[in-house]
Amino acid sequence: MQTQRYESLILTVPEITNDEATDLERTIEKKLQSVKGSLVAYDRWGKFLLAYQVKKNEYGIYFLARFDVPFEHKADVIKELKQLFDLKYNALVMRHVMCNIPSDAPLSYKRPQSLDEMPKDVDQFLKENKMGGFNQRRRSDRPEEVVTEKIDEQDVVGDAEKEESSEEGQ
Repeated sequence: MQTQRYESLILTVPEITNDEATDLERTIEKKLQSVKGSLVAYDRWGKFLLAYQVKKNEYGIYFLARFDVPFEHKADVIKELKQLFDLKYNALVMRHVMCNIPSDAPLSYKRPQSLDEMPKDVDQFLKENKMGGFNQRRRSDRPEEVVTEKIDEQDVVGDAEKEESSEEGQ
């Protein structure tokens, strides 16, 4: 029996519990087994900051499911999985995308580092990624001359007082 391999990237709400994630996996697996398909891999990618809000959430948890489906049932299975994500798991699944992949494609993949795996030390993270800290500002408006300086609390208070006095003088 010939099969076609698919993968589905599923974006869930950040509050999803382990039980809900396991239930989602089991339901997908049951749908596939009902047509003699198989779930090849189901991986939790982790929590990520989204580029824009999805269903009023700034964060989401990604799951990647890879599965094999017999050719004669592939249209039905894809339709059923989309309905499953859109209807039954509407409160959990914010977005999903499904595509077919070559059957001989390796199961390993390169994925971005999730927030769960990120270093907890902010200063070390900023230094490693060559980013300025939150307590720095630019001394030049020209991008080719990016020079930063530390901001003292007195500077911030002093700047605020200067703005207030200039507004009063006008």
